[in-house]
Amino acid sequence: DVVFMTDLRFHENATENLRFPISEEKLPAAFALQGFVGIKEGRDYRGVNVLAATRKIEGTDWMLISKMDTAEIYAGITRLVYVMGMIVLGFLLLVLFIVVMRSARAKSREKSLQEEKEKLVLEMKFNYLRKYANDIILLLDSDGTIMDANDKAHEYYQYAEGELAGKKYSVLGDVMGGPDAFGNSGNTSMDGLVYETWHR
Repeated sequence: DVVFMTDLRFHENATENLRFPISEEKLPAAFALQGFVGIKEGRDYRGVNVLAATRKIEGTDWMLISKMDTAEIYAGITRLVYVMGMIVLGFLLLVLFIVVMRSARAKSREKSLQEEKEKLVLEMKFNYLRKYANDIILLLDSDGTIMDANDKAHEYYQYAEGELAGKKYSVLGDVMGGPDAFGNSGNTSMDGLVYETWHR
């Protein structure tokens, strides 16, 4: 048997009372008595995993054993792995954030381009209507000020192109309805009012 001849740090009254069979493969003292020399993982009298180094003392039958808990040995490595894991996780989260932000920016840019395209198409249609419509088309603000007029309006009222903009609706002569009737007539919407009238 392996007999401990002194008290141990984690075991009181171990002297000659604590025994293990020499066939205990994991016990460092046992495999040292079996002649093993070197470094080997085992389990000490506490049942705790340890890394033990055994060496024969020259000129004697004695063996020197040095051991340390594997948890203590690997604590630094475990801490390093944890820190590295956190760094990698932080890096991955940063990459994910950048990808999400770029994706959102790309979608926003695509939406803006689509809106610009739709605006351009609408503007082209309006310009075509403004130039070639056979009817007089006037764009007025809420005060009855002319904001824009098509070519037919300039031709009919005998104004040069662009001269009608900024003038009051009343300068066009005797008109049925007009801005004073905006609150009671026409098709009101969030974008303004579409109004149809005629001259006497």
